Amino acid sequence: MLPLALPWAEPELELVRPAQTKLLSMPDKAVYLLVVDGFADWEAAHAIAELRRHGGYRVESVGLTRDSVVSMGGLRVTHHARWAR
Repeated sequence: MLPLALPWAEPELELVRPAQTKLLSMPDKAVYLLVVDGFADWEAAHAIAELRRHGGYRVESVGLTRDSVVSMGGLRVTHHARWAR
């Protein structure tokens, strides 16, 4: 299953990140990366690195539940927001 980056209009998200962790220089444009158990971490890595570096996007990870997920490479990811139902 491939991760999904959503660079268009922001979906309804339930933010799970405390407000005080927001970085002062965070870009206004966002790309949302849907992370689910078993996602291929290496496929998203190249794309999001270039979007951050050259596109000026911030990358927000989104999950289907509140639980963290584990990628195929064994990385445990706690997402920034949960997709609202």
